[in-house]
Amino acid sequence: MTPRQLIAPLVLALAFVMLGCATGPQLPAPQRALGAGQRSIDNSIARAFSASEAAPRYVLRLRHNPTRSDVPPFEVYSHERWLRSFLDATPELLAQIQAFEQRTAQSARLEHLEIEGKFSGRRRTESGARFPVFVIVDVRQ
Repeated sequence: MTPRQLIAPLVLALAFVMLGCATGPQLPAPQRALGAGQRSIDNSIARAFSASEAAPRYVLRLRHNPTRSDVPPFEVYSHERWLRSFLDATPELLAQIQAFEQRTAQSARLEHLEIEGKFSGRRRTESGARFPVFVIVDVRQ
């Protein structure tokens, strides 16, 4: 055998090894599907949120759900999930929200209140995290 005939299979074997290593480890099919599904859901929520931002205002549910940290104690139910948010409203509406907060503080249940308004597009930072600001224009009893 000539040296060229000995080197050819070695180069071919090396090429196969390098191509096999270049692709990296593959996730099992269920994990790939889960990741793709989560990305699709996240993208859909982002698109729905952007579309609803164009609405003049809408009715959502508000609940008082305080935590032990310095984050906003209120959550707004928007796009199939509860979103912790700061609230902005007139003093009269804020008084109604505070009365709701006092009522629910005595309850073991997370009660909700219907509010009308829209997200302002602004964010406020608290404890290093950013939260949206919801502007309330009406409280529905």
